Amino acid sequence: MKFPSYKIAREYKFFFGDEYIRHSTIGLALKRILEENIPGAIAEVGVYRGKTSNIFRLLIPERRLFLFDTFEGFPRQDLENDVKRDDRFMDTSTDEVKKNIGDMTNVIIKKGYVPDTFSGLENECFAFVLLDLDLYKPTLQSLEFFYPRLSAGGYIMIHDYNSPESNWACKRAADLFFKNKAEKFIEVSDVSGSIIVRKT
Repeated sequence: MKFPSYKIAREYKFFFGDEYIRHSTIGLALKRILEENIPGAIAEVGVYRGKTSNIFRLLIPERRLFLFDTFEGFPRQDLENDVKRDDRFMDTSTDEVKKNIGDMTNVIIKKGYVPDTFSGLENECFAFVLLDLDLYKPTLQSLEFFYPRLSAGGYIMIHDYNSPESNWACKRAADLFFKNKAEKFIEVSDVSGSIIVRKT
């Protein structure tokens, strides 16, 4: 059997390079969401240029896709350990993301500071949430917001969990948040070591 076994992945051919494992894992989770009719929107928190956003849009276009990012790099107030500046991920914009996605039907861009950009979505439910924030504070705040709004059977994926980046920021945030939760982590052997959690 060829992997991935589902036809749409072979049609779009967007699983490539060192992101293949993460992207195909997302694809399989979205397939499960559709098969089981798990309700809710899709959220990507930490978008950068929209490469992964395009995968969501192509695989599950009927769901609303919320994209959260400053589109200006890391907010200084979220940097830890006396780090004064981190210039990564500044080379993007909402126009760049729109260009990479193409058809923006059902795509809602929420530009600004996390968690401020979650305002107004308190009554929304979600089927899949990807957190790719790299830093401790916004990762923890995102988990606090999205977990109660995640449908049963829905997924949260946290990128950089098994990465020492930012003093293991994503691991520290996830370990603290899920310490007393029923869900367990499934390790994903992608670049920077994501984890995926499925809500019970």
